[in-house]
Amino acid sequence: MPKAIYQTIYRDLKEKIEQNEFAYQELLPPEHQLTKKYDCSRNTLRRAISSVFEMMRKDKLLLPKTSQPSSGAIVEAITQLKEDGYDEVLAITIATGLSSTLSGVHLACEMEKIPVTLIDSKGTAGNHKYLVEVALQLINEGKSREEIKPILEDLVDHSATIIMTSNLDHLKRGGRITPAVAMLANMLKIIPVMKLNMDLGGKIDVLTKVRTVKKANLAIMDHMLSCGVNAKDY
Repeated sequence: MPKAIYQTIYRDLKEKIEQNEFAYQELLPPEHQLTKKYDCSRNTLRRAISSVFEMMRKDKLLLPKTSQPSSGAIVEAITQLKEDGYDEVLAITIATGLSSTLSGVHLACEMEKIPVTLIDSKGTAGNHKYLVEVALQLINEGKSREEIKPILEDLVDHSATIIMTSNLDHLKRGGRITPAVAMLANMLKIIPVMKLNMDLGGKIDVLTKVRTVKKANLAIMDHMLSCGVNAKDY
């Protein structure tokens, strides 16, 4: 039954995380490897992984970490694409200010002597996902990567990533702020609103600091309006 498979995957991943079987800042294995390992559908796997993330959110002893793919993993992926018969690559990654994945893909494609078009999303997961979906649609319409690149770059120029957190515990545990600052900010209900700075290649920059989540949401909306966001065009 799918439910039993989902629970098995969840328990297995949870156990591996609790026993530190994943190295510091190590990524989970790729989706295709996990679906093959557990003999399950992508939806079942994603449900299990979502439950793992929810467990991490609630468990204050666990600190989720992220890291870019290793150079070896990137080269392996490009090599596999070439062996599968692909003769060109369209690479879209999260902001280069947050990850060097884009340069890793560039290097791997040079090593494998396969043409590559590089797109810096200058954003995080949401922007990245949308750009990939648009790229796939354009590919299915028969457009070349030379035609696709300016379309995606225009979308990047008209997008932004704004970050707001109502809890500073993860920033404290990750060493980004001191325990004293986190405690004071939580006591005073100070909410930092951050934005990926395009001029810095997508590095995180402070947009404003307010008190209460309501004021943070209002600050985000005011900023979006100042950037020209409206119901007609967006």
